[in-house]
Amino acid sequence: MYFVNPNENNRSLEASSHIEIGDLKELSYVMRWRNLSGRFGVYDYRYDQLSSHRPYYVHTSFGSVFVQEISTDISSLHRGIEGSFNLKVSPVVELEGAFSLGNYKYTNNPHLELELINDIGIEGVTVKDNRLDLGASKLKGYRLGNGPSRAYSLSISYRDPNYWFSSLSFNRIDNNYIGVAPIRFTDSFLLSKEDQSQAELVAEDLKLINSQELLEGYYVTNFLFGKSYLKNGIYSSVFLSIDNLLESDFKSGGYESSRFGNYQDYLKDQQTNTPLFPTKYWWSSSRRFFLNLTISLP
Repeated sequence: MYFVNPNENNRSLEASSHIEIGDLKELSYVMRWRNLSGRFGVYDYRYDQLSSHRPYYVHTSFGSVFVQEISTDISSLHRGIEGSFNLKVSPVVELEGAFSLGNYKYTNNPHLELELINDIGIEGVTVKDNRLDLGASKLKGYRLGNGPSRAYSLSISYRDPNYWFSSLSFNRIDNNYIGVAPIRFTDSFLLSKEDQSQAELVAEDLKLINSQELLEGYYVTNFLFGKSYLKNGIYSSVFLSIDNLLESDFKSGGYESSRFGNYQDYLKDQQTNTPLFPTKYWWSSSRRFFLNLTISLP
């Protein structure tokens, strides 16, 4: 049984809505030829009857209230190709690469409800079992905000016979979409706050409401170094990792705020120079160091 908000009440989703269905297909090919080895594959993952929920405070066309947003009957597609290779250039030098090209998107229009927390009602609006049914969230065709769908990596490593090694990798991350706010794609979002009439918007406003932000691609460079010793039966080693060596500044992901559940407040906020509730981004960290020292006694 899937409980929506066990801290407040004992309500749960219907039995059929939390039985997730997955149809997973994958085909891969592994090759080995002299100093070259690699793996290439294609995949097609389809998921149905997924559900999600999250709490927040929202201003809707019906009023403002704390809610649990419940999305049910979500269907999604994860499809793409990926591959990697390892080339032994010499006994001590190796070249490695990998890539992934994917397409992750919604394939239907999930059903959206708002459960009012603490049984707080909205004046003038009738709700059933303390839930406000907003109907379909028209997300079909929009991208999933679960990370980049294109990635490329190339690295070169050196392993010295005197038991030390180093590696330098170059990575490109691309095609990363922000997670959209499902409430913005419901019919209720386009209702007027004054009389709940349907909005008549110009093309520019509709484009802003229906848009999904694509983050700028970025590069990340990483460095590894290691050395091991064995003397008088005592083994010791040092391992150093430096991530984001060149201190690239980038957004690795994010999600839209759901604070405004009607078009009037949303457009007014978005058209200012400093929105009160902008998109939340996950920013990169600066250069990071990891040092590991090991000593093993006989």
